[in-house]
Amino acid sequence: MVTRKAEPSPQGTVRDSIGAHMRDLRKRRKMTLEQLSDLTGISVSSLSRIENTRLGLSIDKVEKLARALGVTPETFVSRERPAIDVAALIEEERNRWP
Repeated sequence: MVTRKAEPSPQGTVRDSIGAHMRDLRKRRKMTLEQLSDLTGISVSSLSRIENTRLGLSIDKVEKLARALGVTPETFVSRERPAIDVAALIEEERNRWP
């Protein structure tokens, strides 16, 4: 019986870009993993593993993350980075603090 070694995954795979998109969106919103966890119900450790491509995503998690980050689920598989509506973020922050 011949055993094959697992081939390393190529750089820039969809899975890598999903974690990268998630981290980029979170950091651009100045959001911590803890805050994202509170909004999504996904544990901090799972979020970290997703960002570091050590954990895959279910459709349910993609939808929760998209809602919490204010983007569409398709954003996670797009090669383009979405523009941030700064005015909307400022308004959101104002409404967050009474």
